This record gives sequence, structure tokens and C-alpha cells, in this order.
Amino acid sequence: MKLTNTGLVVLSILLCGVVSCSEEKNTVRKYGDTLTQSLKNTRKFDKDLNVEQLRKSIQEFNGANGRYPADLGELSSFSGLTLKSDNYEYDPANGTLTEKK
Repeated sequence: MKLTNTGLVVLSILLCGVVSCSEEKNTVRKYGDTLTQSLKNTRKFDKDLNVEQLRKSIQEFNGANGRYPADLGELSSFSGLTLKSDNYEYDPANGTLTEKK
């Protein structure tokens, strides 16, 4: 009878450990998911902020020069911003900047 009780105690301890590990994995997974989502949100915010900053720079260029920049390279030289022109569509006729999807 003593062996059976000891076996039950060991089994109970193992089951608690398994449940605890399962809960811990879920907690770690949720934490990881939260971090991943935060990173995505930060990147989107940074991207949106960059687009707005570029649009503002286009208007500043227009105010200073009486025309819109001929291309994003000219805007970059004027504003000092580093940008990847392949991420944007720019129309120098009206200064419209749109983000490529």
C-alpha cells in the first residue's frame, strides 16, 4: 500500500509539473506574441511618420524654391533625409507622395 501511495504522489507531482509547464509555455507564447505585435506596430508607426515627414519636406522645398522637387533624390539633398525612393511614388508636377503597397 505504501508503494501505491508513493506512486500516486509522484504521479501527482509529475502532472502538476506538466500543467505548470503547459501554462508557462502559453505565458511565454503570449509574451512573444505581444512583443511581435508591438514591433509590428512600431514599424508601422515609423513608416507612417516617415511618409508624413517626407510630405512636409516636399512642402518646405516648394516654399523655399517655388517649385516641387524634380525627384526624391533632390528632396533628399534638400532635407538631409535618407530614404528609399523605391518605397514611394512621387509626382513632381503636384508634389504628391504615395507609399507603394
